[in-house]
Amino acid sequence: MARPRPAPDPERYAACARCVQAYKPAARWPEGMVCQYCYLAAKRTEGSCAACDHRGVLPGRDAAGRATCRACSGITLNVDCVGCGREAELHSRERCWACVLNDQVRDLLTGPAGRVPEALEQLARALGGMPRANSGVTWLRSVRVQQLLRGMAAGTIPLTHEALDALPTSRTVEYIRGLLVEQAVLPRRDRRVADFERWLERRLATIERPEQHRTLERYARWHHLRRLRAQSATAPVSEAAFTRAKQCVTVAGQFLLWLTDGGLTLDQVRQQHIDQWYSHSTGTAVHVETFLYWARQQRLLPREITIPRRAKDAPVTLGEQQRLTALRAILVEDRSPLQVRVLAGLVLLFAQPVNRLTRLTVDDVDLTSEAVRIRFTRHWAEVPEPFASLLAAHVAARPNRSTAANATSHWLFPGTMPGQPLKPGYVTTLLSEAGVPALPTRAATWRQLARQAPPAILAEMLGASPSTAMRYAELAGADYLHYAAPVERREAGHRFAT
Repeated sequence: MARPRPAPDPERYAACARCVQAYKPAARWPEGMVCQYCYLAAKRTEGSCAACDHRGVLPGRDAAGRATCRACSGITLNVDCVGCGREAELHSRERCWACVLNDQVRDLLTGPAGRVPEALEQLARALGGMPRANSGVTWLRSVRVQQLLRGMAAGTIPLTHEALDALPTSRTVEYIRGLLVEQAVLPRRDRRVADFERWLERRLATIERPEQHRTLERYARWHHLRRLRAQSATAPVSEAAFTRAKQCVTVAGQFLLWLTDGGLTLDQVRQQHIDQWYSHSTGTAVHVETFLYWARQQRLLPREITIPRRAKDAPVTLGEQQRLTALRAILVEDRSPLQVRVLAGLVLLFAQPVNRLTRLTVDDVDLTSEAVRIRFTRHWAEVPEPFASLLAAHVAARPNRSTAANATSHWLFPGTMPGQPLKPGYVTTLLSEAGVPALPTRAATWRQLARQAPPAILAEMLGASPSTAMRYAELAGADYLHYAAPVERREAGHRFAT
């Protein structure tokens, strides 16, 4: 993250000819004295000269404020790299950042044979050719990064998931693992399934009583781990499913410990014990429900045990006026980054859950037809203006693609980890900070959409269950219970209005 600029100091410095602010001067150009910030920005401006079409660094400005090259602007500036020969901001010894980065990468990945091992050549190309080379040079300063890259090149760290699993868990290890996967050095695997397996080993290692250990391991492996693996066979396991599995196993362990402390085993549990647990439990302790159903099915609990069910609270929702105010803010104002405005718009217009937003890809947006369309299931939904223009602009300028992590990412909202989209929890925070709390906003949007279209259409197009769509239709006072199914099919191309 860039450091914030200090306040201008007019008592010490004259005003910059470009920004008209009193900062420390860096150079005197034909237009006058230029401050250090404008000087740096000028060195980093690349493109086609507005006056002569020369492509390269464009430090100058013409009368209309358009960027111009050195020759047309009369600015003397050394931006000629002696390594690659192109014009670019120089790092050291008259070499550009890209050349310096490529040299550093290949130095770190050079093996005992005096060259980069063939298995790591693709990784070397990806790291050395990342779009924002200065970010790569900064990243390579990390001692931990250097150790990992040198270890892989030397062969002391085998190129396997198991070898990386054996290292101390850190963001650096996972980041490099992601790079290796994206460059086809390592095979793909479901990250959250692997994380659950590693977490489970650590969790089971803390249980000393053999009977508790056997029961919890059996529950975790044959219920949760099996379900996660089955889910990963068709789609990556969501962060919510991963967290829920850990939470259920943790609470099950707490329940077993509570029984043991009371001198009980599972087969000795009676209804009064279940009621006692629930009566004194708060928060996450009620998540023992899944374990109790499993234990009863496995005949570890008496069949006559009744398991209390948690009552579902009515959805917290915004008022329609609040929703419209938030919608106008993201459509008209630009106080939030474009990515945040697009995320908010997808909740405000299409009632999408955060987990699904983070799994969208660029293939789910159609910009080739006359109207911009998006799909959340197998059906396309037309995107209304002016949100359609915002969505198209986001597709063209998705963030987090300036490093080797996601330079070729297909995610609609790329994250900072290689090959991964933004995390749902982070998106929820972004939306809240933008004044669009995810769950209340989604509920408000559903209620509005339920007044415009039959529940069956909404469920099919927006990826909700029919019961959810019907529930919101009832809350909205709409009655589509007798809506003819053939009509629903004909109207499947429903346009969503603001």
